[in-house]
Amino acid sequence: MIREETRALMMQWRRSMSSRAAPMAGAAARPTPQPIAATTASPAANQQRFHLNATSVTSTKPSFPPSMLHGMRMPLAPIPEEPVARPTSSVQPHHLIRCEPINQGKQVVLEFSDESRYEVHGAWLKDSSPANRGADFYRTSAADVWKLRDYSVHSVEPTGDGKQMLVTYESDGQRHSDVFEARWLHAFAPFVGKALHGSPTASAPLKGTGSMLGSLHRRRTPWMQDVKMPEFDAKTLAESVDAQVEFLETMVDPGIALITGVGTPERLEREFAGKPMEDLVFKIVGKLNQHPVRSTTYGVMRKTA
Repeated sequence: MIREETRALMMQWRRSMSSRAAPMAGAAARPTPQPIAATTASPAANQQRFHLNATSVTSTKPSFPPSMLHGMRMPLAPIPEEPVARPTSSVQPHHLIRCEPINQGKQVVLEFSDESRYEVHGAWLKDSSPANRGADFYRTSAADVWKLRDYSVHSVEPTGDGKQMLVTYESDGQRHSDVFEARWLHAFAPFVGKALHGSPTASAPLKGTGSMLGSLHRRRTPWMQDVKMPEFDAKTLAESVDAQVEFLETMVDPGIALITGVGTPERLEREFAGKPMEDLVFKIVGKLNQHPVRSTTYGVMRKTA
């Protein structure tokens, strides 16, 4: 029954479309639409017929009832593409991408993200262990130097997305580990390691001990009574790396400086008098070296003996 009603409605829709196409084709006379005999139909068919007859005569795109749109494929409007934020790489040139022990753990090959590769001695890594130095960057003990030959590198691996390297040593059946910063390894490798496959090397090897301010120290001139004393603000020194570099160079040449705004100690006893200065120095260069028999890392100035 429903199929027959749908067929009758389709015939009516085609006749309606043919009558609307005549004016568009340029016909001289417009045919008068013939009345359609009323037929007995269900309420659903009457509703469909109402939607068909309600279509505007001048419209070239008739409105289809929902029942006729079922199963039809309609073109979809294009969806505008939104820009996709691509993640930026956080890999730095000094990051480790590969490392491995060779020659039974006597050497270690380091490969960095800037494609530089170096071969360093395992004994040098053990001697440079962060556990061998104190807060003032001095060695806590020199006794381990005589035991370096007993150690071999058991395993190495990059950690922290290449920012660090985990080294595991083995000696007399015992194992322990150290963690090295990749930035530190990348800085020292050209000086203490063997460059592989054309990796850059240091212009001059390190010999003995020295200072980054050595050349400035050789050119320094003594200051006299007419010296114009350089001045620094304590707060700026504690926060600015550029100010700290300038201060360290000033302490070499001319060798004197005035720091203002250091602050006052809470108490004037020996153990507290120099605390503001000690705290400021710690932020600039690190912990002051302390003599074993002295109670403080700074001296105490007195007006009388």
